[in-house]
Amino acid sequence: GERLEVLYSGSRDAGKSWSAPQQLSRAGRWAAVRGIDAMGEEVYVSFVLGAKGPKHSLRRPRVVVAVSLDGGNTWESKNATPRLRGLRTPLVALGPGLGAGGSRLHLVWSLDQKQILYQLSDDRGGRWTEPLRLDPGDSGAVLEPQALATVGAGAHALWDEAGGWVFYNGSVGGVFRSEALILGEPGERGASDSFNGVLAGARGVLHAAWQEIQALGVTFEVFTVRSNDRGETWSRPKRLARKSGTSLLAIAASDARAGSCKGSSHLIYGRPSRNFFEHDIVYRRRPRTLE
Repeated sequence: GERLEVLYSGSRDAGKSWSAPQQLSRAGRWAAVRGIDAMGEEVYVSFVLGAKGPKHSLRRPRVVVAVSLDGGNTWESKNATPRLRGLRTPLVALGPGLGAGGSRLHLVWSLDQKQILYQLSDDRGGRWTEPLRLDPGDSGAVLEPQALATVGAGAHALWDEAGGWVFYNGSVGGVFRSEALILGEPGERGASDSFNGVLAGARGVLHAAWQEIQALGVTFEVFTVRSNDRGETWSRPKRLARKSGTSLLAIAASDARAGSCKGSSHLIYGRPSRNFFEHDIVYRRRPRTLE
């Protein structure tokens, strides 16, 4: 039957040419990829791998992190979780180790869409900490991880809740906040939902963005927030584009090397041109919030 597999292809010449695809998931297993991060020759890919069984079998999946230490030439897969019902949406991010050299792997995933869980590995995915719950734990709504990023030794996670709220939790010195923050309440602006959250950080500054459904689902809007103190406090949400209804589907990234105080955050988003189905692609460096 039909199966989804995880393949990797890399480029060393700024995207002009690409290596032949390599299969990272096990043959004959249903897999769904969600996260990728890299630094130097280290590349990490996180995905959900199903158990043996009929097509689309995800009855008892687990999170797998594929590890390459030679720029994507060879790979080794490591299990990050046991098999759990309802496990989904793993995001992986690479950060600096606490000692000299080395790196740390950060992982966020959801269980039954009711819990947002975090794990850490100090040995390139060989061993993982016990899952730590990041969400408030009392909403009862559907929760879905949207973004995971590192700034220095800290990990920062963004997720949304069915109905539109956007939540954040981050660590400073390895300790997460005791309570998650609500970054956005789209209902205040008449929106019915929010999704497609993104997060990027550099020089101790974090940028987050998400898309809201406006005007009864007819238009979309990207809103952004900014933190100048590694996630301790955040600005109020502001529309990314000057004109209402002219931004959607943001993607964010950072070019800061792990542990470096240098680098910038980058963001691209769609801007409708002639009609709803035709868009220009707009780029912003260290995006400012505009109204």
